[in-house]
Amino acid sequence: MKPFGPIEAALLAGLALAGAAAAAPVADRWQQAGSGAVALLPKPQSAKGIASATLYCIEQRWSFLFRVDDASGETPASGILAVGGEPFAVEAAGRNGALDVEVPFEILQPLREAARMGVVFGESGAKREATFSLKGSRDTIDAIAPRCSQVDMSAFERVVLSPADPAVAVASTLLAEEAGLFRAWSGTNPEMAAASVDLGEGKALLFASLCGSTSYYGLSGCTIAGFARAGAGAEWKLAYNTEGSLIHLDRSAANGGFPNVVSLPMVGSTTPSHWVWTGEAYELREEVMAEQDMAPEEEGDTSQ
Repeated sequence: MKPFGPIEAALLAGLALAGAAAAAPVADRWQQAGSGAVALLPKPQSAKGIASATLYCIEQRWSFLFRVDDASGETPASGILAVGGEPFAVEAAGRNGALDVEVPFEILQPLREAARMGVVFGESGAKREATFSLKGSRDTIDAIAPRCSQVDMSAFERVVLSPADPAVAVASTLLAEEAGLFRAWSGTNPEMAAASVDLGEGKALLFASLCGSTSYYGLSGCTIAGFARAGAGAEWKLAYNTEGSLIHLDRSAANGGFPNVVSLPMVGSTTPSHWVWTGEAYELREEVMAEQDMAPEEEGDTSQ
């Protein structure tokens, strides 16, 4: 679990803990806290060792904070959150009189749709459990989600795609076939945005997005393509392709004049992916490193 900075700690102390202690027990449905991406759950319908709960989001990471009856027993523990009969295995960390539990993004939809959530942590004598109503959860989650802070990507250079960028003219030609496929499927044109990056000595990158439908392009409703130009007058070649992501450049790491690309999915993930230029295209850094680790063994293999 990622450690919290001072601002995040203050948010939890001021909103989550105080709010859960005061507002949640008197409510019969989920409520928004006064500010921030914080939801207050109603008083548990049945409970042992858990007094109240809060759902909060920081840097697109969603977590529950379960306030315990006995703070001295807030030891870390494995647990299960059962939402509408669907179990989610989780780990709890003790934090200021509460159990802090980071949950996967995939739990949000069941939380919106189910009627109740069951919570169990620990075993035998140290067991803590509770059942919470999910009445009002959909409206509350939808209301606080836009307030969640973005993942800190300040170490990298953001590439902002725009439908008004001059690069759209080139991207329209490069992605004409893909746009045609979407048009044939949906009967409408996808929305396009693009941006280009001059790397010097004629080298350049061009990124473009096509957006139109989550049924066609996945959770974000978009696809992102990256094209590379090796020199002035050279042709653009497809070098990168993912579902909808925010694109960044890592200028501190480059190969052949092409910086690493750092992508952050628009929906469903808080983990950036690092892409390395191989001379022909961008590949995931972990895959490149794995190939490099395998190379000595392959070269020395005399079994055949």
